[in-house]
Amino acid sequence: MTAKYFCALATEQAGSENRASLLAGISLIQDAIEIFLIGCVDHVGASVKSGASLMQLFDSVDEGLGGGRLPFRTRLDHLNRVRVNVKHHGTAPESVEVRKFIAHGREFLEAAAEIVFQKEWHSISLLDEISNRDVAQHLVDATQRFSEGNYLECLIACRKAFYEIFEAKCDVSIFLTEDDKPSLLSPRFLCEAPHYARNKSYIDRSVNTPFDYIVLDFQSLDPKLLKDGLDPQVFWNIWRLTPKVFLTSDKIWLVEETSEIHLNTNLKADAEYVLEATSDIALKLALRSKGERLRTLNRSYWHLPFKSAGVPIYSKASRESKINGTVPDHLEFVMSDSRTTGLENDGNYWRVFHIEEDLILIGYTHEDDIDLSRLEIM
Repeated sequence: MTAKYFCALATEQAGSENRASLLAGISLIQDAIEIFLIGCVDHVGASVKSGASLMQLFDSVDEGLGGGRLPFRTRLDHLNRVRVNVKHHGTAPESVEVRKFIAHGREFLEAAAEIVFQKEWHSISLLDEISNRDVAQHLVDATQRFSEGNYLECLIACRKAFYEIFEAKCDVSIFLTEDDKPSLLSPRFLCEAPHYARNKSYIDRSVNTPFDYIVLDFQSLDPKLLKDGLDPQVFWNIWRLTPKVFLTSDKIWLVEETSEIHLNTNLKADAEYVLEATSDIALKLALRSKGERLRTLNRSYWHLPFKSAGVPIYSKASRESKINGTVPDHLEFVMSDSRTTGLENDGNYWRVFHIEEDLILIGYTHEDDIDLSRLEIM
């Protein structure tokens, strides 16, 4: 798993146009191979000296297997020398060659995993890195189904993981009924389906099966995938190769049965591709999430006390803008995260927000309406 983690990092660097990232990828793939070979040494019971080089590890494992079984020795030797030049001399081939070396390293790991462990590389799990436990569990199930030779069930489990990552956010079934308690944190507000589909009229007109409740926003999808470092082509490949699924409000999974998938004679190859691609997407998103640094994690807010009730909340930092609402009698203060000069240069405005079951106040209030003597930071 450690070797696969390093390999995933190296593969990610190989997709960069930054030369420094590519050179880091060389070191990462070499480290992945070295860690992998250390595991192989233990598995085959080979003897090796402490501090053995990469090629010494390779030869020890190959000898333990009976000799002549591990592939790509010349490639690995070349990769090792390139890595030495990168690390100790700061020199390396051109970017296209660097990508080839990283690809060759991955090819070795894939081939050697089957030779040494009788285990396909993609089935080695990195799922502990995925924080979304539902996604991780679906991928565990998919891996198990693949190892059992149940390739259709593997595809279904992968689609469930895919659904949890992407499609659950585009479920318009929540618009079948009116929202009695509107909130900025409600599923209706957070829904990522296109605006034209977020209403009962669309559902009555266009939803013919439960699977039609999932409405992707095609216009914004590809840019969002690219922003997250994902390949849109891989996304659509998974979407095409797996059967549609839908999770009902009762937490029951529905699966669409189609002749195209049931009569597919290429199920094993499709399942192998989809399992690795879906796991790779989930891992990339998990690593990206861990790498984010958000100021809001330990954020404080001002509590703004008003001088009186009925204070207007403007849509902009301007008394000439639309009034989004007024402060009711029972509300003593609201939260604010910033202060700004007004658009008309008529003093300061505070950006405020307050959400209750039946009250939403978001906008700007003029400083003249705030009792600054009782201002607090919470």
